[in-house]
Amino acid sequence: QRRPLSYVSQRGLLLTPSVTAGIEELRKRHGADQCGLVRSGCNFLSRVCQDEYQLFFHFFSVPSGQLNALLESLCYSLYDTLRPVIIHINHMETLAEVCSILKIEMLEERVQQKGQELAVFAVVVKQMVQDVQQRLVFRAQRYIQSDIRGYSPAPGDLAYPDKLIVAAQATLEAETDPDSVFDNSGTEASPDPQQQPRLPHKGGARRGPAAVDMHAMWYPTVRRTLLCLSKLYRCIEKSVFEGVAQEALSECVRSLQFACDSIGKSKKSMDAQLFLIKHLLILREQIAAFDVDFSVTVLSLDWSKTKAAAYGLLQKKSRMFSLGGNNAFLEFFLEGIPEIVETHLDSKKEVDMQLKGVCEKFISQVSASLCQPLRALLSRYDVIFELAEKDHHEVGTLLHRQPFASADEVHKVIVASGKLLKSQVPPLRQNLTLYLANEETEHILFRPIKASVLQTHEALEKIVTQYYSTEDQFIISCPTQDQVVLMLALETDR
Repeated sequence: QRRPLSYVSQRGLLLTPSVTAGIEELRKRHGADQCGLVRSGCNFLSRVCQDEYQLFFHFFSVPSGQLNALLESLCYSLYDTLRPVIIHINHMETLAEVCSILKIEMLEERVQQKGQELAVFAVVVKQMVQDVQQRLVFRAQRYIQSDIRGYSPAPGDLAYPDKLIVAAQATLEAETDPDSVFDNSGTEASPDPQQQPRLPHKGGARRGPAAVDMHAMWYPTVRRTLLCLSKLYRCIEKSVFEGVAQEALSECVRSLQFACDSIGKSKKSMDAQLFLIKHLLILREQIAAFDVDFSVTVLSLDWSKTKAAAYGLLQKKSRMFSLGGNNAFLEFFLEGIPEIVETHLDSKKEVDMQLKGVCEKFISQVSASLCQPLRALLSRYDVIFELAEKDHHEVGTLLHRQPFASADEVHKVIVASGKLLKSQVPPLRQNLTLYLANEETEHILFRPIKASVLQTHEALEKIVTQYYSTEDQFIISCPTQDQVVLMLALETDR
């Protein structure tokens, strides 16, 4: 026992100053490069621990607690140097990289290979990982509050659909125009003042302004939320990530709703709704890659019973000092205990509910717009039907007395409806393509609109068939379902 103790004591006297000086030299060398300092410092200490472990067992065959104490002391000298650096890092990207260095490069790749030789080093590294994770969660929560919840959109962030139109035109130009800003002689060509300048792509490939990064077209809070979650996902525990992710996603949805309302004030409601649909679809698609539940259970106290009991206490002043079982204070303490309430928050379901709600609203408004003349006519028919039922009159007789129900007037409504469809469907199709940029999604959203228009025409067609003569039906010229489908024609319908 004396020999290992004496040996370890002498090694400690010899190593401690050298290790301390080496760590200080690394700190000065790396300066503001926190990742480089963590990587170099851990590599340095892992080699020291490994060498000392092997050297000890070169002389002794039995493990010693004194050796572990020495190695722990040396490792904590690195920890004491790195911890102040870690807790002052503000950038999540840097914290995520430091966490990756410690978890993957040190614990997984180095410690697992060397096993017992680096057991003490592993304990200290795990403690550093916990410090980094705590700092990362703290900075993430600050980031969510300041850059997502507190985000104030600039006018350009709300410039929809203008942003998408410019991007689409630029993309089309890049795909169809192979010319670069240089002519064959290698000199710069004279730019067309009506066109935006083209920039060469990195690596020499030609590319116009269009080659637009579609991620850059996402609303800033969506981009920031997904970036934040991607940094956290592999760095912190799953349960902790779920809580932070739920908060981030919830705040992102709120920011999108605010942006939607702002766009709706200055643009068409269709643009605002498509903006929200577009970004909620992006969120739903992107968070599917995270194999976690975006939900948390929040515990809170319900003080309603306490308030009621306190009010009752004031009403029972005469029994406050009663010595029986009906003592007012005793009743207050028994009845006024607050209840613990569990609230389950699920941001993934919130995204789905918001998406469902805005899609239904969009479909309803667009359908009403496309069918406005026919629905106005049908509502007038409904009044006649109710009146006929109430007064026990023949529907046909009442209809023939109404100027709006004459064959010529109904024909005018049919013509107006046809013109409306021909004028509004193409821009609607273009907007769906512009915002969603996914043919399958466009068809899913357009299908119930198409069904609503067909149903409205079918309702009118039934009335015309039932209450109008053959001659009047010919004058009205109510379109068939196939003809309406052609007016609504999608490429896949043709």
